[in-house]
This record gives sequence, structure tokens and C-alpha cells, in this order.
Amino acid sequence: MNLDQTEFDYIILGTGLTESILAAAIAKTGKSVLHVDDADYYGGKWAAHSFGDLLKWIRTQRLDGDIANKETNDAPPSLNGLSIDGKHAVNVNALKARNESIRHVSFFCYPTESDNITEDDKSTLYSDTNILLDMNRESPLDYARDTIVKALSDRFTNPSKITKEAIEFEVDQLVLGFPPTSSFSLDIKDSIGRVQTLKEALDASRHYNFDLSPKLLSCRGEMVEVLIKSGIGRYLEFKGLEESYVFEAESQTFDKVPISKEDVFSTDTIALIDKRKLMRFLTLAMSDEIDPSILETYGNQPFKTMLEEKFKINGKLQMAIIYAIALVHDDAEKVSASEGLEKTRAYLKSLGRFGRCAFLRPLYGGASEVAQAFCRACAVHGGIYMLNQPVDKFLLNEDRSQASGIVTRDGQQFTSKWIIGSMEYMNEEWISKQAEEESTRWTSRAILITNEPPIISEGSEKENIRFSVFPPSEQDDIAKPIFALQLSIESMSCPRNKYMTYLSVISDEPERDAKSELEKAVEKLIKNSEHIQPLFLLYYKQRSQESSLIATDSIPKNIIACSDPDELLDLDEPLSEAQKVFIRCCGEDEEFLPAPEVDPDLEE
Repeated sequence: MNLDQTEFDYIILGTGLTESILAAAIAKTGKSVLHVDDADYYGGKWAAHSFGDLLKWIRTQRLDGDIANKETNDAPPSLNGLSIDGKHAVNVNALKARNESIRHVSFFCYPTESDNITEDDKSTLYSDTNILLDMNRESPLDYARDTIVKALSDRFTNPSKITKEAIEFEVDQLVLGFPPTSSFSLDIKDSIGRVQTLKEALDASRHYNFDLSPKLLSCRGEMVEVLIKSGIGRYLEFKGLEESYVFEAESQTFDKVPISKEDVFSTDTIALIDKRKLMRFLTLAMSDEIDPSILETYGNQPFKTMLEEKFKINGKLQMAIIYAIALVHDDAEKVSASEGLEKTRAYLKSLGRFGRCAFLRPLYGGASEVAQAFCRACAVHGGIYMLNQPVDKFLLNEDRSQASGIVTRDGQQFTSKWIIGSMEYMNEEWISKQAEEESTRWTSRAILITNEPPIISEGSEKENIRFSVFPPSEQDDIAKPIFALQLSIESMSCPRNKYMTYLSVISDEPERDAKSELEKAVEKLIKNSEHIQPLFLLYYKQRSQESSLIATDSIPKNIIACSDPDELLDLDEPLSEAQKVFIRCCGEDEEFLPAPEVDPDLEE
């Protein structure tokens, strides 16, 4: 795509949430905005994928070295440090940074059998499923791949394009673990079942929305306020988070967390004396004026210390408060009583605004949908979009203190007064090595697809959105709290009668694979009901870099970096960052995302 206009007030690189908020806010001031993304979809690291696109993403992560080499070979010769039209050219590292931000990808597909298969079909599918692979030849893996593809294809009468795609993916998975030279016999019975599972999911591909950085919106959080005030919320639909649970290690059960006074006194999982303790604490947390003596005594002490000493709250009730209400993501000892009370108050004040829930889930793609809503608002106010447009270089002045623009992979040059971009677009030389450890975090994540909801309480709807937490437990070898978000067709995340569960945990060990940190929680979800059949399971480790990683004395003064998605569940942090960046480059006199001047329903 070639543009006639080449000069802009702002160039924004990446369509992640923070960048998209800024694009909308700046465009609303009347400034010209060019919003560029080298991917062919919106969202960047916040993106949501269909099932077919998820399989492509998995392939990309596993072949990232080959892809990076191909992209490098296809690109023009490196001009880093050289001159273009009298300007210094500095590399954009988007592809390399993106490949390094995901580690330890493991994908599991479980064999199933189509409901439409007849007995005759079964005899064709499952007869003589052993094949001999003679690997003592040139290109043994290519030979094995072709042989298995043919053996599987022959099992299906006139295989469709989607069946062939399922077969190709299954075989790619298989050959990853093959020995390079040994001859051996392979039973493809399970592969036939996995192909059927894959085919069914590919048939419904667009009904899946896999969110790589799943988030929620606090009902009284700043993001909801901005969406309402600016009118951008009209582009979105939401579903409330109806239920919360805590995994109780001793009983190995999921206990429902009471979220109202009525819940507290109707639940049979909390003893009467503990109900009174809980109500006493919740009353204090909701108070606008907390007794100064309490804060003086406990304010800087750990939150759990105050719960134990002041309110005599211990055990599973304490776990529920710390992890399911205050949503502490790390070691409870690191959270002060003041911070714990603030988090608890924020949760309690969110209840009741939109029904009984404290959080909202954007339908379809989660945070990706929110990013796209801001992009739409930017376009309405004149912003120009270029997707699938790799950026190759930044253009800098002689002393490299100011940037004048960018050069795309196909040679187009665009100039601007300001350049804002996600961390993956930043040049490596601008990153502070001293701050790298402090400003880089890793989160282990998993996505589980099942035929039944892993967690459901008596009397509740299967399709309800549910949140659960596995507190730290020596018994279960869980070192940090593991959070699980369960979605369904009600959130437009997956087809009817399928259930999607996201799991996440902060990781202090970047080299440890996500599977080893999350598999115990996954096992407990699967074993929670004898009727649960897992269909797919994806593990991956995600890096989060803060913009504070950039050394301010190295980067040009008019280039601003935006942080990656963090490990927290809510969206207030990217909004807060966007507001700070907006003030820096637009000034305090400009209003951030003001209310529309006309009825938003009439605005095109």
C-alpha cells in the first residue's frame, strides 16, 4: 500500500492497546496520525486469533528462526548507521523482538471421534494403523512427513481442504520428535483421532477467539470511565464475570467466593464465626474513613498479618480475600495492609454497577477488541491505517537526538514530529542493560479447551464466565497464585458446547517452561469432573517489558516507547501509561479523549 501523504504530526507503530488508545486520543485533538503495524491484524501482543490463525501462530513460534532468516534475506541490505537522504538510519527490531518475547510453546491436541462417523467409516479409518518408516535415506524427515500425510489422507474419503490442513498440522507436530535416522513402526490411530479434533475446530475456526494476553475490566476502573465518557464504548459489548472460586488444597475442591452480604450468609462453605469475621473486615474495607490507628499499626505490615492479627482471619478464608478479592498476583508477604485494603475496596466498589459482577469481559477478543475500538475512533477522526506494513528504519538527525520519520520495508518514507511505538519496535541500542532485569517480567500461560466447563457450582449456568485461583500450596507444589479465567459462547470466545480456560502465573524463572509451572492446575481442572474431555491445550511463556527499560539518554527525544501487556488482569495500567504519554507529547492543555460533541449514535 502506497500513500500520497507522507508528512504526519504523529506516527504510531503497533496496534497494541496502549498505542491504540493514544492513536484515538491524538486524532481527537485534530492532529494527523499514521498508525502502522507490520502484522495483518490489529492488537500486536494483545491480539486474539481464530483457531486457524492460532495454528499459524504456533507454527511461527516453532519456526521463528527460519522465519526470521527468511525475512532478513528478503529485506533490503542493512543500513544501520548509514545515511538515507542525509539522515541516519537506525534499525527497527520488531521481528527479532517478537520472536524473543514468546518461549516454550507446547501444543497438545487430544484424539476424538466425529459424531457423524458410521461403522463403515470406522473400519476404513482404523484398519491396519501401523506404518513402517524406513529413515535410512536422504532427507529422512521429509520422507516420513510425506509418508504419514499420505497414510492419513487415504483414511478419509475425498478429504476436504480443511481435513488436509488438519492432517498437515498433525504431521508437523509428529515429526518434531522423530529420530533422524532410525527406522521404526508408527501407530497412527491417535493421529486419526487428533485429525478429527483439529478438523472440527477448523470448521468452526472463526467462532474461536484465542486471547494471547487475556484481561478483564473493573466495573469502576478508569478504563470503563474513559470508554463511557469518550463514546468509544459504543463499539464494544461486554459480559459480566458472574462467579469466583478458590481451590482448597486440603479438600481438593473449588469453593465459591461470596461477593455480597447475602452470599456471605447463605454459603455453607464458611463457618458462622468466620462469616462474622469476614463481614467485619469487608465493612472496614468499604469504609471511606478507616480508623487511623489501624493504618498506623498495620499499614506497612503484610496484608495477611493484619488479617490474622486484627480480624483473626486465617486459612482458606484468608486465601479467598488475598487472592480472589484483592487479586494479589505474587507473594502475599510483598503486599502491605494499606495496598491490600485499597485493592479490596476497589473490588467491593465495583460490585453492583453492572449487576452482581465486579469485572467485565469484552466480547469476542477481549483486550484486542478494546484496542480495535480505539483504532476505529482514530480512523473516524482522520487517522490513516497501514496493516501488514513492516517498518525497517528510523531516520534520525546528525546527533541522533531527534527522529524525523521512518522507512518501511518496501522503501516508503514518512516524516513526523513524534513517533510512538510498542517495545518490539525499539532499537536494541536504546535498551538499558542495567534496567533489563528489573523491567522485564515473564508470565507462564496456558489455554485449555474442553467439552464441559471445568468449574461449575450447583444451580449455575454452564456458560457463565468464571474466575478461579489456585493459592500457593506446598501440598500441591504451587509456589505462586495461579489464576484461571473460564469463558464460553456467552463471551463469544468459542463455539457452543465448548469451554475455554485461560491460566496464568508470574514466573521468576525465564528458562523454566510454562508447562511445568501450570500443569498441576490444569490437571486439577480436568479431573474436577468425570465428564470433562480436553480437546486442546496450549502452553507458552510471555515476556513483558516496561517502557522504563528504555535509556532516556540513548533514545531520540521525540520517540516514545509503550510497555508490553503485563501480568495483571485489569486494563488500568495501559490506560494510565497512555495518559502520561499523551500529556508529554500533546501538553496538559489538551483534553484526553473528551466526550463527543455530537450524539455518538449520529457520528460516523
